[in-house]
Amino acid sequence: MKILSTEINLGSASNVSNASVVRLFNSGDSNILVTRKDYAGTVVGSFMVPAGEVIYAEKYFTDTLEGSADVKATKTAYSSMMSFEGSSSSGPTYTYSVSATDVDEGGNWTTTVTTTNVDDNTTLYWSLSGTNVTSDDFQSGALTGSGTISNNTFNFSHTVAEDTLTEGTETVTIKLFTDSGRNTQVGNTVTVTLNDTSLTPTYTTSLSHTIRDEGDSFTTTMTTTNVADSTELWWELSGTGIAAGDFSSGALTGSGTISSNTFNFSHTIASDNTTEGEETLSIKFYSDSGRTTQVGSTLTCTINDTSLTPSNPCGGSVVFDGNGDTLELPSSSDYSFGTGDFTIEAWAYRTGGFFTIWDHIPAAGTFTIFAYSGGPIQVYNQQFLTSGVNPGLNTWFHLAVVRESGVLKFFINGTQTSTTHNWTYNIGSAGTAGVRIGRTHWYEMMNGYISNLRAVKGQALYTSNFTPSTTALTTTSQGAIASNVVFLGLQSDTDVTAVTKIASGSITVVGDPTAQSTGPFFNCPPPPVTSYSVAFDGSGDYLTATSNNFAFGTGEFTVECWVRFDNTSNRGIWQLEGLSTNYSSTLAFAHNGSVWHGYKGGGTWNLGTTRTANQWYHTAYVRSGSTVNIYVDGTSLGSWTDTYDYTGTTLSLGGYYTTSFLMDGLISNFRIVKGSAVYTSNFTPPTQPLDNISGTALLCCNQSGSVTGATVGSLSSNGNPTASSDHPWD
Repeated sequence: MKILSTEINLGSASNVSNASVVRLFNSGDSNILVTRKDYAGTVVGSFMVPAGEVIYAEKYFTDTLEGSADVKATKTAYSSMMSFEGSSSSGPTYTYSVSATDVDEGGNWTTTVTTTNVDDNTTLYWSLSGTNVTSDDFQSGALTGSGTISNNTFNFSHTVAEDTLTEGTETVTIKLFTDSGRNTQVGNTVTVTLNDTSLTPTYTTSLSHTIRDEGDSFTTTMTTTNVADSTELWWELSGTGIAAGDFSSGALTGSGTISSNTFNFSHTIASDNTTEGEETLSIKFYSDSGRTTQVGSTLTCTINDTSLTPSNPCGGSVVFDGNGDTLELPSSSDYSFGTGDFTIEAWAYRTGGFFTIWDHIPAAGTFTIFAYSGGPIQVYNQQFLTSGVNPGLNTWFHLAVVRESGVLKFFINGTQTSTTHNWTYNIGSAGTAGVRIGRTHWYEMMNGYISNLRAVKGQALYTSNFTPSTTALTTTSQGAIASNVVFLGLQSDTDVTAVTKIASGSITVVGDPTAQSTGPFFNCPPPPVTSYSVAFDGSGDYLTATSNNFAFGTGEFTVECWVRFDNTSNRGIWQLEGLSTNYSSTLAFAHNGSVWHGYKGGGTWNLGTTRTANQWYHTAYVRSGSTVNIYVDGTSLGSWTDTYDYTGTTLSLGGYYTTSFLMDGLISNFRIVKGSAVYTSNFTPPTQPLDNISGTALLCCNQSGSVTGATVGSLSSNGNPTASSDHPWD
């Protein structure tokens, strides 16, 4: 061996004085990889110089070597007996290449390793590195891996992740190692450029208003960039004191999808009639349904508390007892609606009997809003125009009668009924006149409560389904024009004559309607139950009725009522076909002083326990299928099979065997239902007066001041029974 040049370091590439053989000495403490490149700068191989050792490398004289300043290189003469790194006769070689040197996000490349003098099944270890290069940059999420040589080659592939983050161009360095600790590199180092083709999404939030009063609305808008259409985002409303009830929708959370880089949602702040003070609302957006990852900034809106807690949150009403109670409005042309639009609305609570809220005194031409007992809401004006809907008894409901462009519409609880009428009747063509509230020109009287009665001339306030107001009406609420409101009253809990608006003069009171603190708002307790009964003195008093609807045949039936005995002697309650001397098809129910007593043609049944004087009992005699049950206070006292064909059509009420065992006490809400078993097992007795249900053949003993008055059917009086204001719910 002969040294032909001075020693240099390989901190930078050098052809070492155009040497063909180079002496290399690693003066450092670790192995150093030396890379060999041709005259064009293309890597043609690499090899390792162990720490503290000298090796000899053969190369083409124009080739360069590059490693580290710790590697000292000298041009050397050689003989054919020497062994060289990098020569075709040396040990293993490792060369690798990539399928692409520039890859966009979403693209991929394959790295191929080619070897010589490396055994099959030899494991090699690769790594990816580079500034800002992380596992998130690749779909596999791997920066390291391994493979085995087969036929002098192996390869591995990577797909670049589309991470929707704007990061700029990145360079990935690919290295190969012979050990799992990746200390001994072999082969050439290769690089791949990752082109950043994705853009970071942006989320911008905005509010239509940052300060809102109760009753106002606001809209929240999300505007995005680099977010795909149909992407779902989730929103949330929060804040101290903020609750679902603060908004008409009742929702504090929801979601929406991006379309053309935006979506929005709106809320209306509820006027809750509760003084709460100012509240701050926060609005946030999230990219996940669990609402853990917020996007965009938090918005805030100040809610001004413009409502005041009313002294009586239930509102006021006027109660009519069906016995002469009326409110009269003085004559005025303002009540002559002509053929134009109008709205008459109110909340009502029916307790039974007739229903009416508005009746023109005939001088102006008859116009009445009413309902027969158990019937649908109607309008009368020389013809009957029906809504087809009966709102029922003992519940508050909102009623609006509206004429819009010659079409009459009924709205019950904000829902338009299916029945409308083309109706251009000229209301007031006969001149000016007043209005009766609670009574018709037929002298039918209202039974129940009326609250917030409002009449609007020249305006159809409701033209489609709506949500009735949850607060007292005003002259401008629901879009009313104050000058169009001709009457607004029945809102006070202390004064039946109090009005917010009246066309002229003042209310005239007829009878004794009374103001009540009960009303339709804020889940107030319902009005007290009002019902009546008939009193029998046990000496010649009973009622009779005749109807083919009492002939049950072999079908189902229910006979029920409440009874109160004034003493504990034998007392009859009712009997069907009781005026006949042929009792073979008779039904009857009584109390014989010790037990309840049921009778049908051919047999009697003594059932259950004794009863106490001056105590109300609910009784029901029911045939369901072929089984009869007698219930007292909802509990069956006994049953039997009964398939008898009942043909009787005459009822005796208040007696047994007609004139024997006559009732001494009270009977209330007596009802016969043909064709239906109202009760088929033990039950809780009704807590309200009985309704006129399907199949009702008779409903009586429930009228104020009337012995023979009936919701359904008619009665005759015998002896001297009297009407009583006592009822089971006192």
